[in-house]
Amino acid sequence: GESERDPSVVQPKRTFRPGFPVGRIFRGRLRDKGSGLRTEGAGFQDGDTHIVLVVTAEGKAGKLYVQEEGEVDVKITESGVQNKRYVASLEGGGRLYSGSFDGSLEFFRGTIAVEGKEVASFALQQDLWQPIARGKTPLVGRQKP
Repeated sequence: GESERDPSVVQPKRTFRPGFPVGRIFRGRLRDKGSGLRTEGAGFQDGDTHIVLVVTAEGKAGKLYVQEEGEVDVKITESGVQNKRYVASLEGGGRLYSGSFDGSLEFFRGTIAVEGKEVASFALQQDLWQPIARGKTPLVGRQKP
């Protein structure tokens, strides 16, 4: 609980921003034969495929890791704001991932097309986890109040 946290260690504030800066990691799922994940607020289900996107070149390229399929190089195309949403697409491995950031900017959601036909939906959540700063060690065990 809170009493086990070192008060001198300040956790970084989670600030979500649209776009694909170098080093940004997105973790999420894709759902074959369904469009449910493209809807804002939709949750993951058992059976959804795990995916991870690591941006390797500022808004231009990345590596997409798909559960049981492996690694795919993707080209990132950012289209900017359309209908009050930041729109982008990822292309690679014979698939086109087209989507936008939701209202909170935490998730990038959309549909997956193969040869122009929608075959799945996806939701990728920005992973803003940061390690504890060097020299700061977390408390181990319980402390007396």
